[in-house]
Amino acid sequence: MRLSVLDHGHRRRVKLFLALTSATSRVDSPDIVKTLLYRPGFLTRPLLELTADAMRGPSYWTAGEREYLAMCTARLHQCPFCIDTHAELTRIAGHGEIDPDDPESARPQLRAVRQFLESAGLTPDRIYAAEVTADLADLPEHALQEALRVNLVWNIVNRLANAFGFTLREGQLHSGTRALHRFGYRFPSPAQRRPRDRPRRRRGRPSPLGAGRACHHRSGAARRRSGR
Repeated sequence: MRLSVLDHGHRRRVKLFLALTSATSRVDSPDIVKTLLYRPGFLTRPLLELTADAMRGPSYWTAGEREYLAMCTARLHQCPFCIDTHAELTRIAGHGEIDPDDPESARPQLRAVRQFLESAGLTPDRIYAAEVTADLADLPEHALQEALRVNLVWNIVNRLANAFGFTLREGQLHSGTRALHRFGYRFPSPAQRRPRDRPRRRRGRPSPLGAGRACHHRSGAARRRSGR
């Protein structure tokens, strides 16, 4: 279901940002960017913090491997927008270490955790079954937790993309994925800032100059009352 507000309902600051980036790249801003910059205080800030850490923070998994897991999650949810995006990001971030079209190109640990995440999505009541966890025995616990965070992020985004009918338009796959990789899943802060986020001067606190004038006025009044 396409919502027109996600195309035209942004604040003026965001509209300027979208217009500038579109003019610079000569490509319309992707649907995911428009969605995240609509009311950013509601979802975008916490989601981007989680995403940047999961996809580009320190990890047992390389950036290319995490993009591959994101692509596998998108395939599970049948999300064309995210499948194509993360397949391209796997190629960009992986530098040839993994072929998104060849599951056997992944190292054994990645294949094992991919199978675990798929089972968690399809049959969550069986994720502790011996046949599901057998291949995870040699995997560090933190590696499994990091893979689950990647899976969590794209479980959310895949559903947004499917619900709002995200589509890739001409040129967006090439420019959008490279910008996403370059900025590490972070947006410039001015695009996310709300008007009330701007620093404001405190009211009711006199400036040093005003305080000096008030002091001088009080001392003059006191001298007049005393007849000096």
